[in-house]
Amino acid sequence: ARVGGLVGQIFGSSGGVYQSYSEANITGDKGLGGLVGKLDRGGRINDSYARGNVTSLAGSTNTRCGGLVGDFYDGTITNSFSTGDVRCGTYSGGFCGRCLGTVTKSFYDLENVSITSCTGGFCNNPLGNIPLSWYSLIDVDYMITQEWDFTNIWYTGNDDTFYPILN
Repeated sequence: ARVGGLVGQIFGSSGGVYQSYSEANITGDKGLGGLVGKLDRGGRINDSYARGNVTSLAGSTNTRCGGLVGDFYDGTITNSFSTGDVRCGTYSGGFCGRCLGTVTKSFYDLENVSITSCTGGFCNNPLGNIPLSWYSLIDVDYMITQEWDFTNIWYTGNDDTFYPILN
């Protein structure tokens, strides 16, 4: 079963998540994501984020866990980020676990993620797992250079982390 903080699975080009977020902590067997468990067949995620932790059950194999999306087979993710810790088995990443789709201007907080087991080639920067320091992630001027819309979609959070939040 695919488990996400907002959606278990998005399948097909007509499916997507837009301007959404989750702060849920996720635990399960495989296909685990802070926002979406599996994104496939042209699904989309735009202007969204996940702040919960993602953890696989003991003994789980081929887990495909990520801070935003666990199993990202096909589709696009744009202007999104994740900050939760990822503690899973194989195919795990700070942003996405198995990352075979297109990721644009999206990041994970490298200072908050401590991936305990990372195999399968999707660990740090390859294929969509773009680490960014906390300072850069909260720097509005920097995020504007990445074409994030801080006029209509995003604004600076007012909790103790100052992560961007949705308008």
